[in-house]
Amino acid sequence: MDGQLGGPHRDSSPRPENNVNGDFAFVQCFLELKGTKKGPEGEVHFWMRETMAFERIRGVWRIVHEHASVPFYMDGTFRLAFDLPPRRERS
Repeated sequence: MDGQLGGPHRDSSPRPENNVNGDFAFVQCFLELKGTKKGPEGEVHFWMRETMAFERIRGVWRIVHEHASVPFYMDGTFRLAFDLPPRRERS
């Protein structure tokens, strides 16, 4: 995103999915970003997907990989789907 958010904003992650197997763990979740951009764009509100991989090293969990993405329309335009909420949030 070009620029920064000004004023109040919200970054939330409802109901993450956690999977642990020995010394490795994966977390998958949706992130909601809501706020006001500095500049002419004004308010922003969109959802992203995030996956994080953790490894327990000498008894301490550490993030060893992180990936975040915004879905896109597969209609040939490949536009980012900033208006697409997670399935459970759709009305």
